[in-house]
Amino acid sequence: MLKRAVAVVVLVVLAVVCSVPVWACDPPYVGVNSPGDGATVSGVMNIEVNVTSETEVKGVDVYLDKKLVASLPEAPYVLLLDTTKLAKDAHELYVKARAIDREDGISPIRKFTVSGSAEVAQADSPSATASTEDPNQS
Repeated sequence: MLKRAVAVVVLVVLAVVCSVPVWACDPPYVGVNSPGDGATVSGVMNIEVNVTSETEVKGVDVYLDKKLVASLPEAPYVLLLDTTKLAKDAHELYVKARAIDREDGISPIRKFTVSGSAEVAQADSPSATASTEDPNQS
């Protein structure tokens, strides 16, 4: 009987803390639509991001080789990356969705190789920012 009472209290606390159903406490889902994992790229590459969330998202941060390269404030989340300014080598990309009242969502790492040789520009918006922040130091 004590175990049942504890379980009920835990569910009530979770519902109150989240102010929404318990399942909605999950962080946003972040998917990178392009480039494909393992892709070989050259020239200007589109980075397309999809975010699904039960709650509002403040924007997304794009990381290339563990360094923040752009912040995209609103959907559609599309970034144009000039790969001619990158080393002809393997690179890793991931995206973090900044949730307002939940844990941030982080995409799986996408690996790609540059065949040509980072200037960064957001498609249709001048508000992308560049930085060398390490996401692991948050």
